[in-house]
Amino acid sequence: MAGHLWIVKAVARKFQGEAERDDLEQEGTFGLYKALRDFDPESAHRFSTFAWRGVTWAMRDYLEKLRRLQRHESTDEIAQKNERALGMYARKSVEPDKVRLHDD
Repeated sequence: MAGHLWIVKAVARKFQGEAERDDLEQEGTFGLYKALRDFDPESAHRFSTFAWRGVTWAMRDYLEKLRRLQRHESTDEIAQKNERALGMYARKSVEPDKVRLHDD
């Protein structure tokens, strides 16, 4: 496996700036491991071609998960918004369930 880590480093350079390089290389190493596990030496493909695709897929998958996490608010942020909203209702002496949200 160590002889093919150059693939991980090369692919990580393609995604430079989208995530921490160490994180990309870690995910790429998982992809390389899966490629080693799944490669069929009898196939017409060279291992490096097969591994390149696996490493790239692993890094893209990681970046997609990272983007999804960044789009979601943290539970602390949600709790703060809820507290502010409830504080607004308390100042207005209105029960939250009695507020008319839209016109019928």
